Amino acid sequence: MFFGCKIHFFPDNLHTDAYAAYGAVHAAGQVKPVYCWAHARRKFIAALEGSDERARRAVEWIGRLFLVERYARAKGMDAAGVKALREAMGYLRGRWDGFRTFLLNCALSLDNNFSERQIRQVVIGRRNYFLCGSEEGARRAAVLYSLVCTCQIQGVDAWKYLAHVFAVLAEAPEADSNALTPAALKIQSA
Repeated sequence: MFFGCKIHFFPDNLHTDAYAAYGAVHAAGQVKPVYCWAHARRKFIAALEGSDERARRAVEWIGRLFLVERYARAKGMDAAGVKALREAMGYLRGRWDGFRTFLLNCALSLDNNFSERQIRQVVIGRRNYFLCGSEEGARRAAVLYSLVCTCQIQGVDAWKYLAHVFAVLAEAPEADSNALTPAALKIQSA
């Protein structure tokens, strides 16, 4: 039984509260850190004093992790059963570096919802666009959709933008593509 033991011994892992003294052991590569979610939850509970909605959601999310663990214990699940229950954590595990990148660069967003909203029209019309004639036709359609969405983001009229770009390229096929982006043309017209 995975949860049947009171003490779990995993020689390659050190389950701690992220106390700085353990940093040397982790840095030496002797063991992998396994940090305590109860300690993480306490940080968010402390943030709740300021009525931070994000902290409340984090506490609820971490609480769900604990519900999964309690359920697994109550059912006497073995390691394979617990692993199946943790599929959301498994999704994170293999991608953790990418999930934490936003913590290292505050200019980055926590999500890509803005981009998702921008391509929604294309996704909704996917069946209509399924047959582009060829792989090259699909690539050209993707470039065109990207340009139109970028125009919308920049507040540039897509029809006028495309007419301008085609006119420039008809006269000067070697024109600098960086100078023909919607953002560059918006700056030039301002």
